[in-house]
Amino acid sequence: MRRNQTFLKLPFEFDVTKLTYDLASVSSDEWVNHPNTSAYDGLWLISSLTSTDGTTQQIVAFENQEYHDTALLKKTSYIKSVVETFQTKIEAVRFMKLGANSTIKEHTDRGSCFDDGYARIHIPITTNSDVAFILNGIKTKMDVGKCYYIDADAPHSVVNLGHSDRVHLLIDCHINEWMKDIFKKAGFIETVYKYRSKDVTDENVDDIIASFKAMNTEVSLKMAQELEDKKDFNVS
Repeated sequence: MRRNQTFLKLPFEFDVTKLTYDLASVSSDEWVNHPNTSAYDGLWLISSLTSTDGTTQQIVAFENQEYHDTALLKKTSYIKSVVETFQTKIEAVRFMKLGANSTIKEHTDRGSCFDDGYARIHIPITTNSDVAFILNGIKTKMDVGKCYYIDADAPHSVVNLGHSDRVHLLIDCHINEWMKDIFKKAGFIETVYKYRSKDVTDENVDDIIASFKAMNTEVSLKMAQELEDKKDFNVS
């Protein structure tokens, strides 16, 4: 069973001049170095427009948490309307800057994908022709002001060999019916998984059923039975 597609251009376009104006409002003390210094070479800075504690310095994205507007979002004039475009639950909203001659090494962000009910949206604000975003081994092209879904659960890396910074606005949000409709209109064909999860397959389902039975609780036994009931069904 294939996983859902990992890259999708969404049907939105934003005003680059206004995005750039709001980006310029970030003060030097509102940029924070990514804490995992082994994950990149060069300069990788982040500033939060929403965060779990309401500060720009809290830059780590935690799923299914309560997020608060930071002072940075409150002083921008356009970004708030960009965020409000997405009619779903919004979580982490951040500016991410990759400096000139800098690299983000290949990594995965577990759970940040459509399959797990989550979408990471990229809106490029500044870039250059020597930036390469490589997703699942494929180089993707992202233009300023345009809007893209990235399956961040898939292996990805970024290389900026240019002489200028690359800055994206990232919006993490939930997949609801509105988002599903937007994805469908953009050409996304949703994969239906036999066992409802991409992580459960015909090859490992028996082991998972056995582990549920070993727990021997009402809930785990019910889950084991549901998986057994699906084993004989085919999904095209």
